[in-house]
Amino acid sequence: KIIITDFKIREIPVLAQILSLASITGILDTLKGEGIRFDNTVIVYENDEKFFTFKDFYGTGPSLGFIVEGRINNADDFVSLDGNLIPAYEVNRLLSNIPILGQILTGKSGDGVFGVSFKIKGKDNNFETTINPVRTITPRFVQRFVDLFRSSK
Repeated sequence: KIIITDFKIREIPVLAQILSLASITGILDTLKGEGIRFDNTVIVYENDEKFFTFKDFYGTGPSLGFIVEGRINNADDFVSLDGNLIPAYEVNRLLSNIPILGQILTGKSGDGVFGVSFKIKGKDNNFETTINPVRTITPRFVQRFVDLFRSSK
């Protein structure tokens, strides 16, 4: 487990592409300029012969939160990640503090009411980045309900 606190990120091409695809220009401008500040990031991982797997990887900051799951193939460095970016993370965090309702609306740590679902696949800095526009406008608690319904079949 790795915990990183109080840091900024700048000029990360894959993140810039996700923010651009999702039309989140204010945060994109910050990424290109002074950087996006994160208060806390947690990375729980497993590494074996075949894969480096992100079991629980999330970060939180005033303007953005994220959750990432996935793995990197140790044989060929192929990256396959799924995640969510949560803009206006502080607003989402305040909603999460509402007793009972907060947990229903925001779910697990790092998640939020609204966010941008993304996938990153590829290797050698040649990544294909996609977002799911339907999931972007669908509240997270609705998505989790649908996912739960699908997994029970």
